[in-house]
Amino acid sequence: MERLRQQIDLCFTSLAKSSDLLVRYDSRVPKLQIMTFSDLVETVKCLSIDEKEELQLLLKQYLREERREEMYQNLKLAQAEEQRGELRYSTNIDELMQSIFVPNGSTNEA
Repeated sequence: MERLRQQIDLCFTSLAKSSDLLVRYDSRVPKLQIMTFSDLVETVKCLSIDEKEELQLLLKQYLREERREEMYQNLKLAQAEEQRGELRYSTNIDELMQSIFVPNGSTNEA
């Protein structure tokens, strides 16, 4: 981990020297003040293959966690709608289609 931190420090130092942006990075406090997406991409390019693979695994984990949270929030919204009686159930396909579409062809945003 310390080696990764040192390598990131080195990459940020070279980016800060080659860029018009002021990038302040302190390895003791891992917080960037200003960093563009292209700076981030260039920093990732500086990493070793093992570090890139580790970063890939971390990103996949973060994405899974975010998707899980999004699904949980959607579930909570649906449960609240059901408690307020805003959900309608039907097994009749014509009734379902009618509840989705209004006569002018646009969707019903109820």
